[in-house]
Amino acid sequence: MKIAIKISCVIFLLVCTGFNRIQNYDDTNAKIKATFIYNFTRYIEWPLELKQGNFIIAVIGTTPLFTELGKVSDQTTRGNQKFAINKYLSVNSIEPCHIIYVAKDQSHKIAEIAEKFKNRPTLIISESPGLVEEGAGIN
Repeated sequence: MKIAIKISCVIFLLVCTGFNRIQNYDDTNAKIKATFIYNFTRYIEWPLELKQGNFIIAVIGTTPLFTELGKVSDQTTRGNQKFAINKYLSVNSIEPCHIIYVAKDQSHKIAEIAEKFKNRPTLIISESPGLVEEGAGIN
């Protein structure tokens, strides 16, 4: 009986440690992506009317990147613009913004998002590869 308890404890610890590593990997990936997105804002020129007010980044879907963007936005600005990070659950609810980040779970809506923002100066970034052909500006 003691051996079964010890084995169960070891298995439990291994499982918990494995999930923690996966979580840390996601956090590291999200931090890197957030840094890239903020750097993109430095080198992309938006129309004059979008250089006033907050610099808005919309995130549609579920991704750890949303949290990381929020952390970075508290520490930096784009020129004189503060960052505003908004999360959306549907395409129809997305308001005008500078950048839209499409999480993997919403990748199937990329064409709909591209259609909605086709005449607006909005950069669409996709978390899933291969969506540039469907309207994303960056994968």
